[in-house]
Amino acid sequence: MSLPHRASPASPQGQIITIMCECGAEHHSADAIVPVGWTTRHGTAWCTDCTRAGIPVRQLLHGGSRTRRRAA
Repeated sequence: MSLPHRASPASPQGQIITIMCECGAEHHSADAIVPVGWTTRHGTAWCTDCTRAGIPVRQLLHGGSRTRRRAA
């Protein structure tokens, strides 16, 4: 299972950024605002469907993968 992608910070040039969930869902935003229904924590984003399924809660409660816990 791959780790969720981190959202890129908004650029001052007004570029469109892509916020991507681990399931592959993408949101393109010019203002770096995550859409309603998405969950974000510590620079990681989950789409509406993953949020409904409880994936963010499980990952946050259990600390993600062993590699991420060791890196912290």
